[in-house]
Amino acid sequence: MTIPFARAQAETRALQAACAQRGIDSAGVELLSLGDSATYRLPHQLVARVTRMASQRDTALRETALAVWLLHSANIPVVEPAEEPVELNDVDTVVTFWHELPTHRPATPAEIGYFLHKLHSTSPPEGNLISPLQPFVRVAERIDAAPISAGDKTFLRDRLVDLESRWKKATFTLGQALIHGDPHDNNIVVTDDGRILALDLERVAIGPPEWDLTLVASEHDSFRWVSAAEYQQFADAYGFDVLASPSYELLRDIRELRMTSWLANRADQGERIRQETRHRIDCLRGHHGLRPWNWTAS
Repeated sequence: MTIPFARAQAETRALQAACAQRGIDSAGVELLSLGDSATYRLPHQLVARVTRMASQRDTALRETALAVWLLHSANIPVVEPAEEPVELNDVDTVVTFWHELPTHRPATPAEIGYFLHKLHSTSPPEGNLISPLQPFVRVAERIDAAPISAGDKTFLRDRLVDLESRWKKATFTLGQALIHGDPHDNNIVVTDDGRILALDLERVAIGPPEWDLTLVASEHDSFRWVSAAEYQQFADAYGFDVLASPSYELLRDIRELRMTSWLANRADQGERIRQETRHRIDCLRGHHGLRPWNWTAS
């Protein structure tokens, strides 16, 4: 993947400034990922996330406080904050610091189901620490900024408008609960000592549990990344089969649009990403028949 050099430099400068404020060693930092935020490995088993977007600033600040509440008040295992966040002078940039996870592996579907059942059964905190689910957050911005054709942008925008309309009329069997928001197997992990814990808490919200459940269900139903046996283990561990829910198709369609817009926003970062973006849009247009589709996980 081609990383935009100027942006990577800007993120690194922000990280170094934040580390200086907290007295943290920033020599030899390693860029781990560059998406909506930049994630770095620091010395002394620390990880930092740099967010330089006004729309994500409050979410980044809230994530640390939310992790503390989940760990110490709700007894939900999550990644542990290491320092207070740093807000830099340009006001839009926030740097958060976390303890690096011990050796771990991606959670199995059954383990994700078990974790989500515990999370969804947890009473949310009072106050405004956790906000309502925003299923379309940043989708329009990603479509508008994507380096794709005008025709593809129009198609994705029209699909977004249709899904937003359907969302307003949706009803959910399981009501409202504390949800993770993005519980795929790189965000729900298992440590060597058997702990199932969550990271990437920026999408934790109050919303329908079906939103979380649909992620694993669509990985089976839409892409066959999860086998039939694995999906059944997931549904059994959770105690509910979201594939039978009246809201499933809507939530699946929203998930697929989110996945496509996220990748489309990076379509200039290499030929493989450009081709996968083209393939996903063609699938949504109906050019590759009915699901399951042959999408490559990114």
